[in-house]
Amino acid sequence: MYKKPLIAVGVIVIATIATHYVLFGSARYIGLTKAQPLIGAASQALGVGSQSSSMPSGSKDYNLGDTKYFSNGDWAVASIIPTKNSKLTQAVVIMQKREGVFQVVLGPGTAFDSSVTLNLPTDLGNYITQRGYVYAFSYR
Repeated sequence: MYKKPLIAVGVIVIATIATHYVLFGSARYIGLTKAQPLIGAASQALGVGSQSSSMPSGSKDYNLGDTKYFSNGDWAVASIIPTKNSKLTQAVVIMQKREGVFQVVLGPGTAFDSSVTLNLPTDLGNYITQRGYVYAFSYR
């Protein structure tokens, strides 16, 4: 009793798949290269205030180097290392994990006022101070 409608549905499905294959060819898969951790957040920070119409691209315009994590992985600091043909300059970014996603909270930059360490975990503040990124600026 139900065999004829099921056969008709099967024929329609097969015909639809065959038509799609003939018209559009087989499925095409696009693969993306694996990005460095934190590269998206860094690109967004580098693109803010830029005169360019596009964000800098990780691996093409720069790489992240010397990435260190602090406070149980909730904070990170990474160096921005420009590629050979990039217009970027070397800098550092400090990121904090917020709602499971890292966001740049300081930088990119090469020198930060010592007051910023008050809002950072102690171990991270000590690290960027020892690396020479923290200065006591004099405002006159």
